[in-house]
Amino acid sequence: MLRGRESDQQAIDVLLDQARGGHSGVLVIEGEPGIGKTALLAYAEERAQDMDVLRGLGIETEADIPFASLHLLLRRRLDRLDTLPGRQAAALAGALGVAPTRSDDHFHVGLAVLSLLAELAEDRPLLCLVDDAHWLDQASARALRFAAHRLHAEGIVMLFGTRGGFDSAGLPERRLTGLNDQSAAQVLADAAPALTGPMRMRIIKESAGNPLALLELPHTTGLPAYDHSPLPLPERLRLAYAARIGLLPPDAQTALLVTALADDGDLDVIRRTCAELGIEPAALGAAERSGLVRIAGRHVWFAHPLMRAASFQLSTYDQRSEVHRILAGLLADRPDRQTWHLAAAATGPDETAAGALEEMARRARDRGANVSAAAAFERAAELSEDPELKGRRLLAAAVDATEEGQLQRAQQLIEAATGLVPDASARATFPMLRARIAFGRGDPNLAHDLLLKGAADVTADDRAAAGLMVVEAARNAHRLGDADRLVEAAARLRALDLRAEDDLDLARQSALGTALLLTEGPGADHA
Repeated sequence: MLRGRESDQQAIDVLLDQARGGHSGVLVIEGEPGIGKTALLAYAEERAQDMDVLRGLGIETEADIPFASLHLLLRRRLDRLDTLPGRQAAALAGALGVAPTRSDDHFHVGLAVLSLLAELAEDRPLLCLVDDAHWLDQASARALRFAAHRLHAEGIVMLFGTRGGFDSAGLPERRLTGLNDQSAAQVLADAAPALTGPMRMRIIKESAGNPLALLELPHTTGLPAYDHSPLPLPERLRLAYAARIGLLPPDAQTALLVTALADDGDLDVIRRTCAELGIEPAALGAAERSGLVRIAGRHVWFAHPLMRAASFQLSTYDQRSEVHRILAGLLADRPDRQTWHLAAAATGPDETAAGALEEMARRARDRGANVSAAAAFERAAELSEDPELKGRRLLAAAVDATEEGQLQRAQQLIEAATGLVPDASARATFPMLRARIAFGRGDPNLAHDLLLKGAADVTADDRAAAGLMVVEAARNAHRLGDADRLVEAAARLRALDLRAEDDLDLARQSALGTALLLTEGPGADHA
């Protein structure tokens, strides 16, 4: 099912209906790689069950072979050559290699293509599909354009799919753009129904509505959450964009990488980074003239977001590290961005960068940005050399991930931190988090058991933490209306013998009172 292409499908339906009525039409469908051109051609073929269908294709490796693509399109219908006027039949037969040829007979070849298509349409309406038209050899392209310009009342539809590079002057065109967010979300839901949260939103944003990217990116999302690098492009997209980037001089390619890593496209920062790398401003000019980036005012941005991913993937690790190092040095007035670049430039454990990330995470947590806090804590943990610091930072990341409902990620962080955090007060956080994850996954009984077991494990070292877990177990039992579990939690609270300094008296009294109310009725003494 095609999502978000209703108007394009309607345009194709109109052409097909006109052909059934004896009229002809042409449409050139243009767009970037993966945007859905081939899918629309397939839609046309599916809707043309009552029509004759010819399928052609431009092939990159055959682009220098005259009439190679025309032969691919017409090879199954060469038995109808004898229905054409003699000069046309001879010209087309020669072009397709089945008879002697004259190299200067392009007019009669084009005329023969038109006549053959019209002859085929005499039997029933004809749909002629040519995909990857940008790779048609020039002789085939010239003959097909000649025929397309002269269609009128034969009952023929010609559809071309191209990413650009096919001369369609004078032919009707439709330029495909990215799907809107609603359609993109539907495509992503079809492709990866289990994908939720920030990664889902990130894929929608980075794909810019490209259907192929939406279908493939969910299978290439192995980056850790803190990694702000572009998501890895599907191979087909990577190769297509790499071909365009590869046409640029090396300095211009490096300027593209700087633009890809400089986050907000600040022209001054990009220019100064390029200068530190010994790259002249002309390199940015070359990238702009290629159409890969646009520059206006003090801002540089990629013509398409996927080009940023392609530029990143074409670079090497050492190139990226060097650019991040320079950017960090230039962004002292923007501490959070500077910290991320320092972390990205690190090639191993780096406590300076890890400490800066932890401070940034706490600032993010203070303003309620738990997703950002979790990402910064996680990266800080990765750069930590000391195992205990690593564990504490992983645990902090797990807390923030849990706050945001990122349960799978929180579970992974908890497992990574297990065994690294030695003291009881920090270890008490583990069962609390595991219980919240269990509750969030719809298993309240497991959550209850985890809380009570966790309380038992830390009672000797941290009575207040144990009390907090038991109170939480009591609250969960109350919300579920589970009197037996609530009574069990109340008994544990009594046994803990909490004191005023534990700061849990109000919660304890509430839990005990609710338990008594459920089991003994109003008026029971819960002191």
